[in-house]
Amino acid sequence: MRIAIAGELIFSVAVGRQVEMLTEEGSTIQIEGRFEVRPARLSVEPGAQPSDGERALLEVLYSRIVDCVVEGSVLTVAFSNGVSLVVPHLEGFEAWNINMPGRSPNLVVMGPAGEMMIFGTAEG
Repeated sequence: MRIAIAGELIFSVAVGRQVEMLTEEGSTIQIEGRFEVRPARLSVEPGAQPSDGERALLEVLYSRIVDCVVEGSVLTVAFSNGVSLVVPHLEGFEAWNINMPGRSPNLVVMGPAGEMMIFGTAEG
């Protein structure tokens, strides 16, 4: 499934117990668990001590999203600078969510055990 946020510019990245990226257009990407930064192939766990992976995550700041795809239960967000974030599902917890105010759908969530939930569609 392709999520329609391509072209949006990341203007804020916050790393704490979760990673939150905000776009100029008002969308939010939140990552709750472990993910990979490519091509650096670094693993990042929110809430841990700052690492090379978290520093690499800052590379997406002021980059545009060129693609955002869910295959199976894995989210891949590709950026204009060649960096991609790859986020697998998180057993027992929400792994990630993408909030896109004013759109349909307006919220996509990867729930426990790889169950994707879509909210705010024209169908309900």
